[in-house]
Order: sequence, then C-alpha cells, then structure tokens
Amino acid sequence: MILIGKISKVQGLKGELILFSTTDHPALLPHREGLLLGPPNVDWSDMDPDHRAIACQVVNVREQKNKPCIRLKGFDDRTAVEPLVGMSLWMPEDQASLAPGESFRHEWVGLSVTLPNGSIVGKVLRLESTTMGYDMVIVQSDSSKSTILIPYIKKWWKIDLSQHLLEVDPPEGLTDQSVDE
Repeated sequence: MILIGKISKVQGLKGELILFSTTDHPALLPHREGLLLGPPNVDWSDMDPDHRAIACQVVNVREQKNKPCIRLKGFDDRTAVEPLVGMSLWMPEDQASLAPGESFRHEWVGLSVTLPNGSIVGKVLRLESTTMGYDMVIVQSDSSKSTILIPYIKKWWKIDLSQHLLEVDPPEGLTDQSVDE
C-alpha cells in the first residue's frame, strides 16, 4: 500500500475533505481502485490492512486554496465525514504508475546515502511528509548512530535504485547536524 495523504479537515457542509497529499497527482484519485482510509498511526506500506480500514472511492477532486479537496462516494455531508479527519488515505501500489526516474518512498528505506565525494552519510530510516511542501529524509548516521534530517529537494538528490544508492549534495554543513530521536 502507498500513502496518498492525510485528511486534514472538513471543507464546507457537503462532505468534502481537504487532503494533505503526498502524491504529485491527486487529480487522478477518482480513477483509482482499492483506496482505503486508515487510522493515522498505522503504517500499511509493508503490511496488509485490517478491520480498521475503511474502503472508499474518491468521486471528485478539486483545488481549494492550493490544496486538494476530495469528495468520497457515500459520504454526503459534514456529519458523515467529520470522523475521517486525521485518517490516512492509502492506495494499492499496483494502482500507481511512475514516470522514468521516479520511485516510491518505501523504496528509499534502508538505502545508503552518500555525498558527492563518496563519503557515507548513513542509511535512510524513513521519509516524512512536512507541511512545508517537501519530504524530510530521516537518515541514521553510520558514525554516531544519531539521525540526520535532510529535506528532499529534488536538485540535491541523485537516485540509483539498481545500485541501492542515494547521493545527496546539500548545502555545506547540513549533514553535520544530527538530532536524537
């Protein structure tokens, strides 16, 4: 399963929801099968959904203040969708199509991260969405076992999934700052 986004709030009285999207193409959601809503703290990227999942179908997507606003089949008013706020929207991986050079977020987990000079930064623990419009790549340092937060700014990263490598070229000093988790 692939995380598509999180329901951030109800929009209006007709059952629309604002989606904090992790996909570049939310307008394609009405054409996807097998969508599920799940509790916010459950990660179904590597496991099968359980009884807490709610099957859903997106029937409409429109933009509301630069954010996707979705409407779900069978949820026709504000009262019906209010319990969905905070839930995560998931899609089966086989429903997604990637352009050449693109990758899924879960494919990064465990990959080595290096600098252009070849020195190893560490291994990717996970990617986290941020409200700033980009993902944060959480890297476990090989040397100190602490974590380093590196923004996914496309021009900083070179990805070679066949070699299981990620190269990052961030501003000087960014990989020197670690945080404790």
